[in-house]
Amino acid sequence: GIARLHHEYQINQSLTSPHVCRALAFNDFEHQIVFEDRRCRALRDLIGSDQLGFDERIDIAIGIAKALQSVHDEGVIHRDVNPGNIVVADEDLAVYLIDFGFATVAPREYPLQDAVESLTGTLPYLSPEQTGRVNRVIDYRTDLYSFGATLYELFAGVPPFTHSDPLELLHA
Repeated sequence: GIARLHHEYQINQSLTSPHVCRALAFNDFEHQIVFEDRRCRALRDLIGSDQLGFDERIDIAIGIAKALQSVHDEGVIHRDVNPGNIVVADEDLAVYLIDFGFATVAPREYPLQDAVESLTGTLPYLSPEQTGRVNRVIDYRTDLYSFGATLYELFAGVPPFTHSDPLELLHA
């Protein structure tokens, strides 16, 4: 809700990375964040199109890695890396991260046990430690797992796990 939007806006404002779409303002009346327009499209939309050759996909993969490194260097864990939260500029294929609503600035976080109802992130890209099913801390590596799932989809055209049932996805 509104608290998540405020959180996203605050995280976005704290970042100096050139690989983050800048939040310009928070509109309290309409409860929305106004972002700069970089003339981008969601990676999810590009994956399904035939507009990307192998070289462009490699360039985008490198761009995602640089973007994640830049926010990790600032102590932020995104926690919802997926093709819907990565946008690519039409002009030069520059990569930007969006949607920091689940991000954390804590260096590590312990997941709540039995917290399936309160999972944060997008299931096919969710790292095992974010599910609470393994007893591991959530740190920057959770984004690397999601990055790997995103790369799989970027090159294969489909997510690594395509189960429709949420519990089957968690198990996978």
